[in-house]
Amino acid sequence: MNDFFKDPACPKILLVRLSALGDVIQTLPVLSLIRAHYPNSTIGWLVETDASPLLLNHPQLDHLHISQRKTWVKSLGKPHQWGRTLSDIRQFYQDIQAVQYDVALDIQGLLKSALTLWKTGIPHRIGLKAAREGARYFYNHQIDISSEAFFSPEIPIIQHFKALATAIGCDDRPIQYPLAPIPDDNQHRIKAILAGFNPSSPTIALAPATQWNSKHWPESHWSALIHELLSQTDFNLVLVGGKSDQPIIERILKGLHSIPENRLLNLAGKTTLSDLLALFETVDVVVASDSGPLHMAGGVGKAKLIGIYGPTAYRRTHPPQLQPTILLSKEKDQELPCQPCDESRCRLKTNACMGSITPAMVMDSINALINP
Repeated sequence: MNDFFKDPACPKILLVRLSALGDVIQTLPVLSLIRAHYPNSTIGWLVETDASPLLLNHPQLDHLHISQRKTWVKSLGKPHQWGRTLSDIRQFYQDIQAVQYDVALDIQGLLKSALTLWKTGIPHRIGLKAAREGARYFYNHQIDISSEAFFSPEIPIIQHFKALATAIGCDDRPIQYPLAPIPDDNQHRIKAILAGFNPSSPTIALAPATQWNSKHWPESHWSALIHELLSQTDFNLVLVGGKSDQPIIERILKGLHSIPENRLLNLAGKTTLSDLLALFETVDVVVASDSGPLHMAGGVGKAKLIGIYGPTAYRRTHPPQLQPTILLSKEKDQELPCQPCDESRCRLKTNACMGSITPAMVMDSINALINP
């Protein structure tokens, strides 16, 4: 592996993980492995705009290269922006090339990441043989992990990511998820937002929305759970999500007869990623499906987690926090024959794996965590 580096004592290494939020969190152990093994290395990370706030001012990173790919693609339909877009793209690649990286690890393993990496001209480009969409043809070093092993529902995906770090000489160490420090401003903002809650009552954060239709827990289930929490406990409730999640959460709340102002806050579309990290540092329990908020909360490591899993393999993509974590993906101790399908839409058009997880099951789990 020393052949990869001009100066083995001070290697220059680029990590490529463009998106999404949960995936960036899942990649953090690779950063900690490299920094621990090569303390004098120069480490950069190539990420897309949406997930970049998770890495801003990270103490273990020397460079953060932010791809505005989505913006650049949109500009194709706006000829008056082409000049500015081409200038931005040129500057983006020049900034990466200026660091003179020795090696890059493509942890994303998709065509968009491999092609972007190839265009940087970095001499050693390492990825998994199991990479999708033909990405492996853009690498000049492939780690021989088969697709069968890579997509096995029994093997945590971090084990495959660690193989990339091993390829450049890193030794095996305990897995860590180093997050960047949460800015004081965001912590103060969240403290002010939650000031109306009864401080002696536990606070539960609920994240109802996901990008995959197949991972949606039924909206009626969310409404029923919130009703039970408000009527049967004194818990404070916070609903979180992005701007695009607002319609879902509004429909969920519309099914409730009355909402006490001092016990429920709808923060969908009203928080930044740094705000969410500060929130997850404060609340007692986070309830979500296999989504960015669940993994962000696990990375923070303060709240207890309830992951509502169905189409995805919880052994493969469990949130960072191993204990205590409750992963509800079974009915009567047996997974459905179609689980895990890892499909964004249910092929059976039933979403039975999610629908079979009842509000009562989640309610029992919350109570068990609050009152062990």
